[in-house]
Amino acid sequence: ASASASASTPSPALSSFFSRFDNSWTEQLTPNLEVNDPSADNKMRPVRHGHYVAVDPRPLTEPRLLLHSPEMVAALGISEEEVGSPAFLRFFSGDVRAAGSPGRIAAWATPYALSIMGTPYTSNCPFGTGEGYGDGRASSVGEVVTDGARTELQLKGSGPTPFCRGADGRAVLRSSIR
Repeated sequence: ASASASASTPSPALSSFFSRFDNSWTEQLTPNLEVNDPSADNKMRPVRHGHYVAVDPRPLTEPRLLLHSPEMVAALGISEEEVGSPAFLRFFSGDVRAAGSPGRIAAWATPYALSIMGTPYTSNCPFGTGEGYGDGRASSVGEVVTDGARTELQLKGSGPTPFCRGADGRAVLRSSIR
């Protein structure tokens, strides 16, 4: 099957997981509207307005599963059988739209830490203003609620975001596994 056919046909794998998505972040907060195309908003730029920026992760071209946390997939309500599915591999390697996920799943990047106890920190911002301080290589791909617990899913190394400092937005495993 072609990628476009699989993108339009929901996969039975992960269907329960996707049904528990509840993206309070994007539903309750203000988006940055300076660039209205999530697939094009992956270059370093000041982010002057909004709580988050809609972005599209850059999927890996030939992903393969190296390891996973059985405890975490259980906490997310994903079965070990689903871990071995193409839908799992595609979704967690950044191909969130083609993984059979419903259309309401959208990715975002955000400046999580602009101030600590009211003190603004701008030294890590490439513009020196705080308008570019965020994670340049991480995209949040949803919030899932399982047994009353809300978990934000974030892909580290999923390509550049507006908060990147000029690199490709990828990350090696040793710096990403936490």
